[in-house]
Amino acid sequence: MNILIHCLFILCLFGSVDAANSIVDRVKEGNRLYKENKLSEAMNKYQDARTDAPETPELHYNIGNIYFAEKRFQDATNSYEQALLKSDTPLKSIALYNLGNATYRMAQQKESGEKLEEALDLAKKSLEHYKEARYQRKKALGNDFTENSDLNHNIQFAQREVRRIRDKILKRQQEQQKKQDQEKKDDQKQEQKQDQEKQQNQEQSEDKKEQEKKEQEKKEQGDPKEQEKEQKEQKEKQEQEQQQQAQKLTPEQARRMLEQLTDKEKEELKKRTMRYGGGRYVEKDW
Repeated sequence: MNILIHCLFILCLFGSVDAANSIVDRVKEGNRLYKENKLSEAMNKYQDARTDAPETPELHYNIGNIYFAEKRFQDATNSYEQALLKSDTPLKSIALYNLGNATYRMAQQKESGEKLEEALDLAKKSLEHYKEARYQRKKALGNDFTENSDLNHNIQFAQREVRRIRDKILKRQQEQQKKQDQEKKDDQKQEQKQDQEKQQNQEQSEDKKEQEKKEQEKKEQGDPKEQEKEQKEQKEKQEQEQQQQAQKLTPEQARRMLEQLTDKEKEELKKRTMRYGGGRYVEKDW
């Protein structure tokens, strides 16, 4: 993107020819310094001339070119816009051309800072400035109008840049959506995992409680074999005590007790009496 230099020739619009010549001389000197890349000195000449001719659009335009060369694109844009306020048609075309360049450079800065939406807006403005520059050029030249290759190139370039930045924004949005979807899936998986762990812990806790309950019941009830053994021993002990007690009974008490026993119990008692050797067993009269 080339910057168009406008060599300023001011007509005698002031109180004297000397005043006009003084301004023209300073502008010419500024143009010479600009071409020699002595930007600071050229800026001084333009600003000095602008003091005497503040409404001159060509001075704003040339100052804008200095800002552009210094990469101060926002300041360049402001100066070009000032030049457009009171410029004639020929100057409007080249001011719009350079305004498009400055605006596109600002779009590049925004894009490098990942501010893609702002970059897209500036790229669109840049394209509008180029198209308007072509229109003003055609208007100024009339039947002598011919296409300008640089201007047409910039129009096509800006159109491609608008599409490129728009596609970049779309791609970023898709990637962000994909990332959000993945994060959502990851969150869901994490929640499911936590729920599963919670359920497992709960089940383990319930199993533990159930096991503890069974163990407690088993402890309270005791081992069936041990219980059977204890019951057997207890029964034998009771029968032995009863036998020993029977030996101490009076004949009358023994007779009454025997009458209460069944035949089977009598037989069992007789066997135990003989086994333990405790006295004689008598079924009838004592």
